[in-house]
Amino acid sequence: QLTGQSIYQDVEAIKNTKELYKSLKREIVYKDGIQFPREMKDLPNFLPRLCEKYGGADRSQIHPYVWNLEMSDVNALLIEGKTFDKQQRTKKTKSRKKGGNPR
Repeated sequence: QLTGQSIYQDVEAIKNTKELYKSLKREIVYKDGIQFPREMKDLPNFLPRLCEKYGGADRSQIHPYVWNLEMSDVNALLIEGKTFDKQQRTKKTKSRKKGGNPR
């Protein structure tokens, strides 16, 4: 009563935050392959628009390794990610303009 605010103001804010989180979570669509860690030098190839927006390809060359390569799990995921990227590159077909088959 002294402040002129409702005692339930914070509770409503938490409820609204949870609803906002749920709605945002529904809108987010992850790119296939995001489950794998990548070396910094590989990021511009995987996420070109994001890297361009936040500093370009030069920024990703600063720190060559950000993952703990001595952990076998991390190392295995890095290898899986590279394999996944190679498979994705081979799946892409050339368009008719570039001498490929029609889609």
